[in-house]
Parts: sequence; structure tokens; C-alpha cells
Amino acid sequence: MKTFEIDGRDKRGPIRLKIEVDNPFEGGGRWLRGGLHSHVAQMGESREVCEHYRNLGFDFLATTDYLSITPMPDTTEAFVTVPGAEVFCPDGDDLTHIICLGLRHLPRPLDGTLEDVSRLVRDTGAQGGLAVMAHPAWSDYSWEKAYALARSGVIGLEVSNRLTWQINGKERSEELWQMLINAGVRLAAIGVDDACGRDGADLDRSARAATGGRGNSGGNSRTPDLRQRGA
Repeated sequence: MKTFEIDGRDKRGPIRLKIEVDNPFEGGGRWLRGGLHSHVAQMGESREVCEHYRNLGFDFLATTDYLSITPMPDTTEAFVTVPGAEVFCPDGDDLTHIICLGLRHLPRPLDGTLEDVSRLVRDTGAQGGLAVMAHPAWSDYSWEKAYALARSGVIGLEVSNRLTWQINGKERSEELWQMLINAGVRLAAIGVDDACGRDGADLDRSARAATGGRGNSGGNSRTPDLRQRGA
């Protein structure tokens, strides 16, 4: 527990605020830096892509290509790889995209209905995986839809997505995250680069946003204790 004291003023005159907070970085285990939304197949050979991220200081990387699980190198003591996919409805204009992590096989795509998102989350969980709401600002959800998606069983949402900043400037979703917290829905805040190409711009954008995860003493825990770090 950390205690901070801040001097200020209100309408009655000088005041002193005393704030006590828990520092999550003082807990046990080891903090890891990694990416949970990258289109590895579009960036190049998976081993080279992993080496690229490792050289940038990442400890883990998930492959989340569209409706497919790209084979990744085996996890090592130095670098953890996570099989996954970005799942959506391929037939129609619905912009609901879910990042499914820790997959053994590809779940059925979404059918364009809100109810089917819960089915996808359950299918992912049955494989021991986790589901995340992708780029909610870019998807331009209404509050009602965002609230329903947040209650579908996803463990987090992307509060920062660097690719969507380039597409239409709708990168950040901190306001939605705070609104969900105020409504009693607590989700992990996740930052991603969403890198998806081989050219210099995409490689330069990679690792501009990352997610921190606290592992166990061995450093390879898959616990959903994720905290966003944006650059």
C-alpha cells in the first residue's frame, strides 16, 4: 500500500488529500511485455516475426490472423508464443471482431448476431483460451452493443489499437472502458499494434503498443492479469 498526500484548495480554503493505493507492480511473479493482436501470416515467416518482436523487447506474441490459426514456433524460456485468431462474421457488414487466444483449433465464425458472441467465447474457453473485444472504437459500437459485448464473457477490450489510428483515427477506447467500469463491468485494458504487413510502415508500427501480463515465478503463466501499456 502506497500513501500520497496532495495539497490543494477548495471553496473553503487550503485542503490536504490523502490517497492510499495498491501498487500492482509490487506483487509476486514477473512482469512480461507482449502482443495479443498481430497478423503474423501477413508480416512474414512466423519464426522471423517472433524474432523481430523479441528483439524489440517482447516476451510473448499471439498470432491472430483472420479466421485462421497461423503455426508458430514452440514456446521457449525466452519467448512465449500464443496460438489464436481474429474471429468475425465473414458474410455481411457486422464489425464485431473477437480476438480468441490460446486456441487448439479454429472456432466457428460468428453469424452476425449478438447472441453468437457468447457462443464463440464459450467455444474459446472450452479450449482453455481467452476472448478479447477487438478495436471497439473502430467498430463504432453503440453503448448498448458495447455493454452487451462486454458482458458476453470476454476478459478484456482493446483500449489502444495502433492500426485503427492509421485507418480512421479511432484508436483509443479509454472512455468506453471507464463507462463500463462505472456500470459495474470490469475488463482488462489491452493495448495492441494490430500489425498486418511486411512493409516498413507496418514494421515500424509494430510494438508501438503492448500488453503487460504478470506471470508466475516461471514467467509463463496464462493468467488474464493484463494491463495495457501504450507508446
